[in-house]
This record gives sequence, C-alpha cells and structure tokens, in this order.
Amino acid sequence: MMKLIESLLNGEPWILEDTCVTPHVCCDCNLTHMVAVYVDHKKKKVKLKFYRDDYQTKRFRKENKIVIYIKK
Repeated sequence: MMKLIESLLNGEPWILEDTCVTPHVCCDCNLTHMVAVYVDHKKKKVKLKFYRDDYQTKRFRKENKIVIYIKK
C-alpha cells in the first residue's frame, strides 16, 4: 500500500531515513514523484533520485479536481 503523503508547511524540515523511497507531491498541480534517498556517510553527502509517478499524479489530480491545460 502507498505510504500516506503529509503536507509540509513552509520552512518545515523533511526528515527521511537512509535508503528509503517515499512519495512526494510537489506544488499545487499535484505532480507526484517517488524519491529515493541514499546517504554516503564517508563523504557526508546525500543523494536524492526523483522518479515521476504518472499513475499517482493522475490519481491525485482526479481526487482534487485539478485540470492541466497545455497552451499551444
């Protein structure tokens, strides 16, 4: 089952564990991504990989009655 997505307030930290994959809905258009988190403790670096989730994007937009128009 899909993990619930919590909304963050402006300036609120996003705390994630190492090697986790979590959904993320960005901005008001409900574009959804799966975010993979990797921490390199030796180099003290964090790597984030974003994968667009078209299925969840379509579902969230339908639930929230969001329609996206492409201007020609």
